Amino acid sequence: MCSLVACGGQPVDLPQKPWPLETAIARELTGRFASPATARCDFFAIVPACSAQVLDTQLAIRVASDGHAWTWEVDGHFVDTRAIAPYVDSLLGDLHIKQTAQCGPPLQKLARGERLACTLSGGGSAFVEIDDAGALRVELAVDHETAKVRAEPMTEERAKELEQKSRALEHTSDDDEP
Repeated sequence: MCSLVACGGQPVDLPQKPWPLETAIARELTGRFASPATARCDFFAIVPACSAQVLDTQLAIRVASDGHAWTWEVDGHFVDTRAIAPYVDSLLGDLHIKQTAQCGPPLQKLARGERLACTLSGGGSAFVEIDDAGALRVELAVDHETAKVRAEPMTEERAKELEQKSRALEHTSDDDEP
């Protein structure tokens, strides 16, 4: 940090010029998310510790050196949800369901394979899977009770329990037939 002493004898802090790595990170994230991004790196160790801010979300940045230059990547899988709610709204409209979707903050961290849950105005949910290429798969649970069941984490035990219940229902239907 640089300081100058002004005429009154008080130090004046000068803004620090960003490091090229910070500029590169901010520029790339600004382009990726079409929104202004800032980056900050602390060079207190052999490898700098960096973070970035974009769409009101703090991102941890992993930094490495290939021997010639710094390389970096966002730590985690973040999904830009800004286009997902309108997409779900269009699906609802195609099905003549008069509800709208709210998908939460514009940038969300999801584990690989984790679904994004968007709330529907009628109490249900839209569960959105996003593959590595960015393709969406949407499951609509338009009422609250269905959404509650579909929001449960699917463990192996739970899958077996649901399979047994489903088979029991099939056998009940077979018994009712003449």
